[in-house]
Amino acid sequence: MRTKISESSPQNRIANMHSATQNAEMSAPLKFVFLSLLITGVFILYRPVLSFSFVWDDTSYVKNNIQLAWPLLRSLKHFWGLHFYQGNYHPLTMSIYALIAKLKGIQPYYFHLAVLSIHSLNVLMTFKLATYWTKGNFWGAFWIAAVFALHPLHVESVAWISGLKDVLYAFFFLGGSIIYFESKGRLSRLTYLTILCLFFLSLCAKPAAVMFPLVLLTFDYYINGTVNWKDVISKIPFLVLSIVFGVLTLKAQQQSIESVVHYNFIERIVLGFSSMARYVFQFIWPHQLSALHPLPKPQELLTFDNLLLTVISMMLLIFIFRIRRQNEMFLGIIFFILMLLLTLQFVTVGMASYAERYTYIPYVGLSLFFYSIASRPWINRGIMKWLQWTIGLGSIIIYFFIA
Repeated sequence: MRTKISESSPQNRIANMHSATQNAEMSAPLKFVFLSLLITGVFILYRPVLSFSFVWDDTSYVKNNIQLAWPLLRSLKHFWGLHFYQGNYHPLTMSIYALIAKLKGIQPYYFHLAVLSIHSLNVLMTFKLATYWTKGNFWGAFWIAAVFALHPLHVESVAWISGLKDVLYAFFFLGGSIIYFESKGRLSRLTYLTILCLFFLSLCAKPAAVMFPLVLLTFDYYINGTVNWKDVISKIPFLVLSIVFGVLTLKAQQQSIESVVHYNFIERIVLGFSSMARYVFQFIWPHQLSALHPLPKPQELLTFDNLLLTVISMMLLIFIFRIRRQNEMFLGIIFFILMLLLTLQFVTVGMASYAERYTYIPYVGLSLFFYSIASRPWINRGIMKWLQWTIGLGSIIIYFFIA
């Protein structure tokens, strides 16, 4: 008697990931053409930024940063010491600024070009990661990569020289994630150390990468259908790095934490959950985009709109519990929440209630979530299939023109 393996079983997921790699090899020429068109679209969209000057934090990070005028080795020694800059500790990002300044001088063109180039590489890496998540579905992975490439809320990270930290930490974060899926969670010593090094570099670019250990555990759950103690123990070195960089970040941002508006417990809950819902709605329909969305005054927070958004977010959490066996859908929404969690202002830092640059990596997970919904069997046939393609293509076109 033959045992039937369910579509969502760990064995079938591993087989699908292996099949995804085979499909990627078989369709390589066609994929190369479409991915080349996507990267071309990225450069067409962002070409104007190459003529932009320094704005906002760019002046402090680059234009008026006397440390970039130092001899390169002196600059690197300073940045890799325990020196905080603009309330942050990101030595790798500052080192890249120093290297560009030393090679090309303080010319905004080359700094913008560096950010745009890394973003383009991230698009390709997002496609590669999404290939595993979509079980080798080329168009599904392509749509996720296209959303990442062109979404209007990513403009802040890509068109801003100070956004280098976003694209740089994402580069190493995505690289580590891809290698983890390549090995299907079964890591050799060399692979383990490689992922750990990529994680360290991601942290050195931007401490937002501290959620990587929890993301890896989510990957374990997706691949194996469970998380055991061996999985948890293997993440201890990652967790130690997260704690170290978390402490450094808290120390660097102490002034920012102390200078913000003070909210009570209920107000913090409303602020955090309403912000989460806003990120979801902004993914679907980007509007009222701004470089700064300031924190509301406490008396302005408990409005009907914010309370409604809070309820929606809480319903989303209940929904997550209900779909925990729906593999890709669950993976996408958990990835989104984990990568967004530290920016939701449950503990208020800075002066923004939410920021568009915070979506740079989280929207990869949200894209997978919506792709998974669109891939349900009852949607994937007849007129619904045509509607699925229309919405998918239409969303990319709309994102391009809004951006």
